[in-house]
Amino acid sequence: MNPYLDRIQVLSIRPIDKGNLKAFAEIQLGETLIISGCRIIQQPGQRAYVAFPQNEANGKYYAVVTAVDKRFKEAVEQKILAEWEAEPL
Repeated sequence: MNPYLDRIQVLSIRPIDKGNLKAFAEIQLGETLIISGCRIIQQPGQRAYVAFPQNEANGKYYAVVTAVDKRFKEAVEQKILAEWEAEPL
């Protein structure tokens, strides 16, 4: 079992459906941190995935949040996608 699953709470999912960008999500990590601007992306014929927030400057994109532990990224994606897939259309 992923040790991070119980520490992540999905606070909101905001559908947008703008091409491959399907929604934005906001998550809370324990009682210490909220991350806004996680993106749910799904290309035609592929499974959806979650991307952490980015900033754009001079035509380049820069990470705002980076997961150091692969299990953390997997837990975030699992939680967000489960919530998104459960949302009524």
